[in-house]
Amino acid sequence: PQGTLLSITVPEGAQPGQQIQIKAPDGRVVAVTIPAGMQPGTQFQVKI
Repeated sequence: PQGTLLSITVPEGAQPGQQIQIKAPDGRVVAVTIPAGMQPGTQFQVKI
């Protein structure tokens, strides 16, 4: 099965390398790691 690509906005106070929890469209809660170079308010994509 193919994964779902989500766009995630880095929350205020979060830093690269930190894990955050997001809620997937299917209701699952998934932990993702903020990529290097990201700042609060910027977006990145992750496949879950």
